[in-house]
Amino acid sequence: MAKRPFAIRVDQVNVDRFRALSTIKRMDGAELFSDLLTRAEKEMSSEELKVYKNLLELWRKN
Repeated sequence: MAKRPFAIRVDQVNVDRFRALSTIKRMDGAELFSDLLTRAEKEMSSEELKVYKNLLELWRKN
């Protein structure tokens, strides 16, 4: 799968936190971001997870 650029605006404090985590965990940014998303998914309630999956399915169709 080809990688596409992804950009979000965040405060410098959060940029520094992300870079520090990436360095300490010895993970590249993409791997760390994926790991953080996976952890957030695991913490969702069943209702949140249902809506989340519906949104992903909707966006995949477009």
